[in-house]
Amino acid sequence: MVRTAWVATLVAIVLTGWNGAPYAADASHDATPLYEQMLSAATIMEAASELLLAEKQARGIWPGPEIDPNATGMVGHEYTTMTTTAATLENKRAPTSTDFAAALVRFLAENGIGRGDKVLLVMSGSFLGADIASIAALEALEADFVLVPSLGASQWGTNDPTFNLLDILALLREHGIIRAAPLAGVIGGNGAIGTNMDRLGDDPGVLDTLRASFAEHDVPLIETRPLNDIVSKLAGLIDEEIGGAEKIEFILKAGSSAISTGADPDRCEFPTGLQERPPMCAGGVPGLLHVVGSDDLRFLNLLNMRQLTEAWGVAYDPIPLPTPGENRLVYGH
Repeated sequence: MVRTAWVATLVAIVLTGWNGAPYAADASHDATPLYEQMLSAATIMEAASELLLAEKQARGIWPGPEIDPNATGMVGHEYTTMTTTAATLENKRAPTSTDFAAALVRFLAENGIGRGDKVLLVMSGSFLGADIASIAALEALEADFVLVPSLGASQWGTNDPTFNLLDILALLREHGIIRAAPLAGVIGGNGAIGTNMDRLGDDPGVLDTLRASFAEHDVPLIETRPLNDIVSKLAGLIDEEIGGAEKIEFILKAGSSAISTGADPDRCEFPTGLQERPPMCAGGVPGLLHVVGSDDLRFLNLLNMRQLTEAWGVAYDPIPLPTPGENRLVYGH
């Protein structure tokens, strides 16, 4: 819906880099060698935010300044017909900060992720800020990544069925803000097929609306039953996409989804942060974290945003948002 001249300016900034104040002015301090890549990811976040805010306002679905005080366009409503689980608003706003994207670039690079590395990015609609930050970080690092989205979203996430995660990713690609396109995806929620959506019966067509988004954006929808068949089909597609004897070396997980963690009767916990290997869970259905990748696969779980921001020197749920390049805890040595 948004077709305004400022979009072209924002995209030009993303693609060519920003050489004016205040970013360049702060580059004279003792900055990390990753400064330009971090700034690239931060600038992508800014451009995405401007576009999404304008689009949501044009559609009349922006939740307003009380919920999204920084006007990021990356926060949803408390409850809709596709909301899957409860969540806290602050945890959803925290990764909308440009510092979060910059810090993610640094963390990934310092843990060996760079040009050509084989990465699986599996995301849900719960943390739009973390989703976009993940894409921005991997593109800034020139990683070779496969994107698999799950549309389900908890409270305050990307939970408007008429402007869901697939719609948002397509809009960002259309305007040149990101390049990544999904390999395939799922509806999300229980069993990855949305059985816990529309619990109040307000919108019996919500699943059809989400299915239509897959068709509109030409993204394969995997919704066979049971869950282990979905995971198996996705794993096969990922292997085909990577090709040959190569394997996924790293998984970046933004939010939580059945396809990523599977379904375990013992409620196996997947801790926030970097894990050297997926937890071994007795019984249940394995997720992509268990069945995809090399023997020495590592994964980064973006879930508890307070824990991550504290570890990375990023302010938790700041109002207003920081200026890219100015946080020396993030951008300095």
